[in-house]
Amino acid sequence: MKERVVEFDKSNEDTCMKHWTFTLQEDAGQTVIKSIKTKPSGEGCVGHPKTIMALVRATSIDALDLEGLSATNCVRTTSCGMNLATCVAAIIDGTA
Repeated sequence: MKERVVEFDKSNEDTCMKHWTFTLQEDAGQTVIKSIKTKPSGEGCVGHPKTIMALVRATSIDALDLEGLSATNCVRTTSCGMNLATCVAAIIDGTA
């Protein structure tokens, strides 16, 4: 089982969580989220990232509903769900 860390900088976006760090486990062609750590902007909710982590921990990235996550709303321009979807999409397509 191979483990890797992928980081995303969202500091130029209107979002609560400015930095996302994914720890992934890769085994038998499947990539699973081991953990996600976020760095808040100083404003915004801390509960959403905790809820997201609880929902996606030990989940294959291929099993996530990226379209549904992209449709989540927030008072900010970019929601935590939108960020999660764009980060995972980058991991899947190899641009991360």
